[in-house]
Amino acid sequence: MLGRHLVVLAIGLSSCTRYEWIQPDCTATVPHPAPSWIEWRYSGGARQLTGRVMTRLTQQPIRDAQVRLVGRDFQAVDSVGRFQLTTRGSGIDTLFVRAIGHTLALTPLKLSPDGGIESVALMSSVAGDMTDGCGYVLTRRRKPWWKVW
Repeated sequence: MLGRHLVVLAIGLSSCTRYEWIQPDCTATVPHPAPSWIEWRYSGGARQLTGRVMTRLTQQPIRDAQVRLVGRDFQAVDSVGRFQLTTRGSGIDTLFVRAIGHTLALTPLKLSPDGGIESVALMSSVAGDMTDGCGYVLTRRRKPWWKVW
């Protein structure tokens, strides 16, 4: 009887995962150090920010990317990686671009009241890491021997 309980216990303990994912304390204002970047130029209609989101290596559009300006919610890009936002007119603003499996990209923009901005976000992949639903990198850590949950 004791042998059967030990077998069940051994199988139960060996089936527990020995790693856990630790989410870092990061916000959308803290960039990941990997090299995703945004290139931009003045172009287009007044108070309009247009652009596309692409992978850095293959130049393919990223369909699940999201973009935002400071103080606004993230907005999803369309099926070909394009987006269009309305800016507040003039001053300095920051454009954030995120996509699952890619590092965060951000850049300051100098807004002009009578012109628009066209941008391209070139996103770098996060090789070997796992990300959560917001695109933040999760770090894998080995669990202590005594932690079975």
